[in-house]
Amino acid sequence: MYTNIDPIEGISIISKYIDLYQQELPPNSPPKEFIIQLLELVMKYNIFKFGNTWWRQLIGTAMGTPCACAYAMLFFGLIERTEILPKYENRLKLYVRQIDDILILWQLSEDGTNKKKDTDDWNEFKADLNSATKLNWIIEEPKLVTNFLDLTIYIGKDNKIYTRTYQKPMNLFLYIPSHSAHPPGLTKSLIYGLSKTYFKQNTNQEDFLKMIKLLFQRMLLRGYLKETIAPVFIDAVKRITELNENPTRNDAVETKTPLNQLFLHLPYHPRDISRNFIRKNYENTCNKGKSSFQNYETETGTMKINKFTIAYSRPKNLRDILSPSTLKETEDIQVSNFIK
Repeated sequence: MYTNIDPIEGISIISKYIDLYQQELPPNSPPKEFIIQLLELVMKYNIFKFGNTWWRQLIGTAMGTPCACAYAMLFFGLIERTEILPKYENRLKLYVRQIDDILILWQLSEDGTNKKKDTDDWNEFKADLNSATKLNWIIEEPKLVTNFLDLTIYIGKDNKIYTRTYQKPMNLFLYIPSHSAHPPGLTKSLIYGLSKTYFKQNTNQEDFLKMIKLLFQRMLLRGYLKETIAPVFIDAVKRITELNENPTRNDAVETKTPLNQLFLHLPYHPRDISRNFIRKNYENTCNKGKSSFQNYETETGTMKINKFTIAYSRPKNLRDILSPSTLKETEDIQVSNFIK
């Protein structure tokens, strides 16, 4: 969607949106003229570098800008609010959109016999979507099951809506292998995080357990030992199930990050000294062996450290070396030599 939004059309629609829904803007918001001027500056004059050459983007949403997501949502949001939703309110029992993915529940006629009316309204709805802007939507025909983002959504025989996890056929599931030099906590985080996601995505327990089994098998194929990850899987499923049975239980205590937090960034190595060793040395050397953190006198004043955190970063891997994200140019080989 980003690459197909014409800047002139996009900025014009955002301007109309502000005019129509001025009352929804937060208090003391910048004036409309200022917002539009900034938007024109970003969308029409986006300059980027490719190798040793510089380019100006002429079409599509400006790449790499923080406002791109909100810009795309509001761009088609005006059409939805003023045309699509009011016109088809009796047909659209559900209409949700995530950037360029739309999910709707389409209501057929009450008696189910007026098929011509149902077909005509549906074709008119598709035409309105594609004629509202220069965008051309790819629209699936109505059916009882569909894939939306990472969910398969379907209507059961009892006319209730169910969901289960959807994974693309080309997904290689390249989880971090067991022999990779990464902190052990990442393995546990991977299992707990995906288990919690699968639990939320799957209405039926058998679908949830199926995804857990698949994750377990895929991690075995990535080199993990059964006796190492099996206890983590069992504990993850147990905790998630207990939390669902007792939703009032606070599974994780929310803590605010202290303002005066000291971070020590280190590249991780499995044979390196442990975090506990580093922390104890810090307390004995810098904190004088006390468990509570002290004030430190510096040239600019007093600095109070509330929390000491060791943050690991990974070293370069084969992908960084074989598939770098930046070009490696030399004096003889440069981008400008290949572009006329």
